[in-house]
Amino acid sequence: MTDAITQDSRGILDPGRMRQRVDFVRYEPPPEMVGLVQWFWAVAWHLDDGEEFTQPVLSHPCANLSVGPRSSRGLDDDTVEATVVGVATRVDHRRLRGRGWNVAAKLEPGTFGAFLDVDAATLTDRIRPMRAVLPVDEAELVGAMVAAPDDRARASLLGEVLATTLRRADPVRVAAARECGRVAARIQQDRSVRSVTDLADAVGTSPRSLQRMFRQHAGVTPLWMIRRYRLIDAAEAARAGSPTSWGDLAAELGYADQAHLSREFSATIGMSPTRYATSVTALSPSSPPCAS
Repeated sequence: MTDAITQDSRGILDPGRMRQRVDFVRYEPPPEMVGLVQWFWAVAWHLDDGEEFTQPVLSHPCANLSVGPRSSRGLDDDTVEATVVGVATRVDHRRLRGRGWNVAAKLEPGTFGAFLDVDAATLTDRIRPMRAVLPVDEAELVGAMVAAPDDRARASLLGEVLATTLRRADPVRVAAARECGRVAARIQQDRSVRSVTDLADAVGTSPRSLQRMFRQHAGVTPLWMIRRYRLIDAAEAARAGSPTSWGDLAAELGYADQAHLSREFSATIGMSPTRYATSVTALSPSSPPCAS
């Protein structure tokens, strides 16, 4: 496992508040996983007795392979578990209490299918025991991670599980997942991509082929991914206080008008962009937190 990497907060809806309570670190994936695993992340918390912290997250369109307490996903149980977390299409609420840790691998958007023998779409909005999805002795993994001396060692143990999975995977399927990841990266990086037709033209394929590829490897449709990234852009702009005109931002992000942006923002996040902008804590640029 290589050195810790720079963090960013896109998708975390109140990063300033979270930074006050939680410690994060991220680690680069090993070379053979670059293009499939975005990073390994680790979080640790130590809250006062009776204190509970809930963090809303507008998830990026990717899956996570996670080891941590069941209580962090809202269950009244601190037992450590290993899970595969499919793409979350709704705002996710991470609940923390007491003292604990969580280590996970965040996959690159579009690459989930490399680790599966089923369509990634079958796991969207689902959390499954890791043993049901990957070739792993879950009890052995959890025991080793609980006994590990630090987060770096835990991330390395999780990386070994992914490496084993890739060695057993169909190389044709892995190559197709890598290609889907490259298409997903185009969505994230190119704001001129506003429709599936735009995307198909940009990457030289058909909309139907994209739909099939994304079902198998991304877990969501191309259009959903486009809209999610534009919504993350809007949330980041709102939190930073950067848009001089919401109408201009809506046009830049590909919405028909400001009303369409506001409706989608409110439906997903639960408040309007302007209300959200005034409700979040400013984030210090010197020590940004980690988004999973």
